[in-house]
Amino acid sequence: MGRDAARVGELMTLSQVQENRIGASTPKIERLCAAAIEAGAFGAKQMGAGGGGSIVAYCPGRQNEVAAAIRAAGGAPYMCDVFRW
Repeated sequence: MGRDAARVGELMTLSQVQENRIGASTPKIERLCAAAIEAGAFGAKQMGAGGGGSIVAYCPGRQNEVAAAIRAAGGAPYMCDVFRW
């Protein structure tokens, strides 16, 4: 993974910054994304049409820590391993 994982996370987070700038995010979404990144996710961003539905956090190897941080920040984490589908 290495640099590719870090770059994917960076791009996800930059995308979320843009969502916030155009007013498509919410304080809760921003809080959940920040919690995920602080817990070790490479990046996080909202999903859907905007306005506060859900987020995705890219956190290979840190799933449990990130899920716990999302839960502590008021979210309801659902883990999905896209590499094993």
